Amino acid sequence: MTDVDAGAPPRARTRPRLTRSQRLDRRLRGGRLIGIDLARFLALAGMMAAHVWNTEFPDGDATLIHIFVQGRAAALFAVLAGIGIALSTRRYLTGEVPARDSAGGRASALFADPSNVASVRARAGTGFGAASRALLMRGVVIALIGLTLGLLDSGIAIILVYYGVTFWLAIPFLRLPVRALFGIAAVWALVWPVVSFGLRTAWGVESTFENPSWQSVTDPDLVSDLFVTGVYPVLTWIVYVLVGMGVGRLITRAMDASGPRDAVARDIRPLMRVALRTLIAGAVLAVAGWGLSQLALGPLGGLDAIARGDMYTPGVMGRIEAQSMAEGSGFGLVPLDSPWWLASSLVHSGATLDLALTTGTSLIAIAVCLMIGLVVRGAGAKLLAPVAAAGAAPLTVYCAHIVAKTVMDSSIPGDRFSAGEEYLWLVSSPQLWLMHVAGALAIGLVLTLLGRSGPLETLVRWLSRQAALPLKRG
Repeated sequence: MTDVDAGAPPRARTRPRLTRSQRLDRRLRGGRLIGIDLARFLALAGMMAAHVWNTEFPDGDATLIHIFVQGRAAALFAVLAGIGIALSTRRYLTGEVPARDSAGGRASALFADPSNVASVRARAGTGFGAASRALLMRGVVIALIGLTLGLLDSGIAIILVYYGVTFWLAIPFLRLPVRALFGIAAVWALVWPVVSFGLRTAWGVESTFENPSWQSVTDPDLVSDLFVTGVYPVLTWIVYVLVGMGVGRLITRAMDASGPRDAVARDIRPLMRVALRTLIAGAVLAVAGWGLSQLALGPLGGLDAIARGDMYTPGVMGRIEAQSMAEGSGFGLVPLDSPWWLASSLVHSGATLDLALTTGTSLIAIAVCLMIGLVVRGAGAKLLAPVAAAGAAPLTVYCAHIVAKTVMDSSIPGDRFSAGEEYLWLVSSPQLWLMHVAGALAIGLVLTLLGRSGPLETLVRWLSRQAALPLKRG
């Protein structure tokens, strides 16, 4: 027998040390977060394709993959942002004790004395105030990174500043129930495109293509660009975030019903049901968005009415031009030349049917990735580990992609718009896309081997947790 101080508190039970393989298997077994990470990687790969594999040379036509991913990859990114908000603010709103306390030590080491749980909660910060401060800081850091990337001549519409501001706009909705989140998203998707169309018609303003940067922070038009007239207008993209927050709430409920997080065998059925319902909802939205748009522009005469506008050539050629426009991109906004565009699913326009279609495709992608994450095992899980790790570091990977494209563009003599034939592959090509995807996977592999989060994700998480700490009074 050993001597034990009867007055000392009982020691916390220590968990057995796991090997890297065991940690990886445990992380992958639950599927819940791995599925989301896989979806994030899919969004990143899609955005890369939209940026570096968008044009067929020498004819200059859009590539098939660009036609498929334009607008949809960014929408998936935004819906996943909403899911991330629901997951990251959950512990603040529920009073769940964090894995580490505010001093950086493991909070679980204090659980031997139940009275310490309240102390850990108090030090870490809980409640709506803590969640709001954490999300506000997260948005600030992301926006600051976006302003910095906006200084680069990347040829890419940087989403991060809009993304960060959307986080701020999501704060009032943190405590709303799932049905309210979905309901507000649906109503806003119906109302806001019409309001935006009216405002921009009155202002005479089309899309703004300039990236927000440190050079534009004093521009009086910056606020209207961010909220209404930019490439990713916040008042449009909040729809995706609200839908994502609702899905995130459903996922966390299913996680709670699946059993303890560190259980060796968890019940995957609650999460599988959420994934299946998400898949069905996504399919309904996508089909409705596409089908109603085809009906409006075709049998109901929308495309013919558009073609009769002043900006199109009279006759058959005008309809061909309008059809070409309908197959292109709105670059964030519904075109102002005809109100019929409001009844279309024009990609990246923010029209109601575009929001329905792209929300639907996003939900389908998320559901499929969740299912894969739930059923993957063994060697397959280990093969997916670098993919999931890259997806778990979306900010790091996105920034690396922007910087890499800027560097590659700078190696083209002259500029990318007048590149010689031997340099066209550096402008748009499948091999260029594969290089960027390989770079993302390399980041994921390094993070997997190190057992670390992405450096920018670590920074954002630490600053958010500091912001969530209780405010000192007096």
